[in-house]
Amino acid sequence: MKCFNCGHELAEGEHVCPVCGQDNTLEKLLKEADIPQELDHLSLRQIGKHIRRLRYLMRRKYLVLFAIILIAVGVFFSSRWVYHRRHPETVHNFHDDLVASVSTNAVGNSNANIVNDGTLVMYGNQLYAESEGKLYCVNLALDEKRVTQIQSAKSMNIVQDTMYYINAENNTVMVADILKKNVVSTKIQALQLMAVGNYLYYLEAGSHRAIYQVKNDFSESKAMTQSGCLMFCIIDDWLYYSTNDAIYKVPVMGGEVTKIVEGYYPDFMVYNQMIYYTDISGEIYRMKIDGSNATRLVEKAVNCFIVTDRYLFYASQDAGIFKQSLETDEISQLSTDKAKGLQIAGSWIYYQLSGSDEGYFVSVDEKSQGKTPVYSIKEKK
Repeated sequence: MKCFNCGHELAEGEHVCPVCGQDNTLEKLLKEADIPQELDHLSLRQIGKHIRRLRYLMRRKYLVLFAIILIAVGVFFSSRWVYHRRHPETVHNFHDDLVASVSTNAVGNSNANIVNDGTLVMYGNQLYAESEGKLYCVNLALDEKRVTQIQSAKSMNIVQDTMYYINAENNTVMVADILKKNVVSTKIQALQLMAVGNYLYYLEAGSHRAIYQVKNDFSESKAMTQSGCLMFCIIDDWLYYSTNDAIYKVPVMGGEVTKIVEGYYPDFMVYNQMIYYTDISGEIYRMKIDGSNATRLVEKAVNCFIVTDRYLFYASQDAGIFKQSLETDEISQLSTDKAKGLQIAGSWIYYQLSGSDEGYFVSVDEKSQGKTPVYSIKEKK
């Protein structure tokens, strides 16, 4: 206890302060205190008794409170122990990198677009379209465009505000900050590129032609497949790829390779647990994800195709872009052009003319007549 007069610490059982001489007994203090009128009927002895009882209860109160805190802490940590026994700690994995928000694209571009050269990519309400060796930023209404500093782009991906693409002239992987408008060249040479979460997947250029995974800051890199790959696409947790003799799949973060089906498939696309592909004659087929039940969908040679929920879009080698219902097989024609590299974004099909790099838009709705060349769109001043 401390002296009520000078604050000196008193020894146990000591009441008279050796420093200032203050008598710190309760009775002495009560005699010098102003007693409220409500307590006038009580003697100093009775008041002292009540104060001592209150002191005792206060000490009990703090002890009980401390005990409650200890019990609560114990229950918390024991419950956490039990929880982790039943629910092992979640390890950071690929899914953590695929979390999408309103302002963030987990996947940089659609598989269909990347498989077909990736000359179109959507960014908010704008379309980046490559035409005649230049990259244009076009609004969704197709009534205004501006030219960018990027040239000869393919395999375009946009994640947040960063564009990853391949320079079509030298196969170099490039990185562009869309807002700051600066472009950086990397040391990677690739034929196909796809951005997924925090990773880039690319088919290397050159004789080896394996598929690699690299962090999007280029800090880590590893081979995902064997050599001799023709093309690839990524769906959910799987990377699908083809060689001259089969279609394979491997987990996107690496693991055991599974052969799906043997054969040569120049172009293929995975959609809704089905594999759509062309055979050596260029006709389009569909089979289950395990490689069974192959069915022919288009009995004519095609340059390229795109699959959506309800429709198959394809460009005939003879000429013409067609839309075929996957439910009824009904076919309608969208354009008479001989096209290559079909792309889709929103309500637009984008393509380039065979033998040319001129880009054109047509509506996915066959009732909307006409096509819009990129060169005809008004340029923003």
